[in-house]
Amino acid sequence: YTGSALAGLSAASDVYKGQVQDKMTFGNLQITAGVRYENVNLARDDWGKTDPLRIDEAAARRNGVDALLPSVGATYRLDDNWTLLAGVQKAYAPPAPGNNNAEQEDGWNYEFGGRFAYNNLNGELIGFMTALDNLHGNCTASQGCSNDLIGQQYNAGKVDISGVEFVVSHEATIGDLSIPTRFNYTYSSAEFAENFDSELDVWGSVESGFEIPYLPEVMWQLETGLRSEKWQVLVAIKHVDEMRTVAGAGAIAQEDGIEKRTVVDLSGNYQIDNQQSVYAVIDNLLDKEYTATRQHGGLQVGKPRSLQVGYRYNF
Repeated sequence: YTGSALAGLSAASDVYKGQVQDKMTFGNLQITAGVRYENVNLARDDWGKTDPLRIDEAAARRNGVDALLPSVGATYRLDDNWTLLAGVQKAYAPPAPGNNNAEQEDGWNYEFGGRFAYNNLNGELIGFMTALDNLHGNCTASQGCSNDLIGQQYNAGKVDISGVEFVVSHEATIGDLSIPTRFNYTYSSAEFAENFDSELDVWGSVESGFEIPYLPEVMWQLETGLRSEKWQVLVAIKHVDEMRTVAGAGAIAQEDGIEKRTVVDLSGNYQIDNQQSVYAVIDNLLDKEYTATRQHGGLQVGKPRSLQVGYRYNF
């Protein structure tokens, strides 16, 4: 069960799930296959913005959806160092009570690639594709949505998403110290595949081929530091490419985009004993000024430099 309530609006959903999965091994080939079933019942009662005390009868909406979601994945071990992988699964997200058409988000996810391991060096390269028959967009207060539309969920129809993820990690040793290093890189492309008009601000009037907003083309992170038996200090460099804030194509206009940014974080941890530790985290170490989001012509700045110090106790 999930539910939410705003002035003049009450929404809830009941969810029932079941899953069967099996793993089969044929020499160096391992196959995992399964199927999941979901049944979702949605309820929404709307008293409108002029009846916050809920005196009059609410406009009621009741909907139910179900889905059968198969998936299959396979790995093949080439040798002690290399493994190939591939998988396909049905993509699904149930509609929210605020979805006028009660349309579920569904499609297919595909992935393929490989993993490698050489002593202290590990990595993986994964390509992915998602073909959605329908994409959801939610209108929330946190994104600056119009008060009259908060709680609504919109449908975008077909969407094509593709990309590649690369991760490599290594740990070097110098005496009693180790130097862990990890780099991950993601490239992605996501486009609408249909023409439509939407009340959702970040979509608006969409043409096939328009890019989905708030999805940077490139993101990467490099993390490294020093680690001993008792303590560790890590620095993380995080980069997010420029991104558009409304659906569109071609060059991103300044008023419809967010500039790329690179932010540095620093963290440290000291293990007092098996149960106790202390830690400190400095977010945005260099106090980089950047824009995090843009809604209704206004800018929301990113997190400034901040320090967090804490103590952990494990029972």
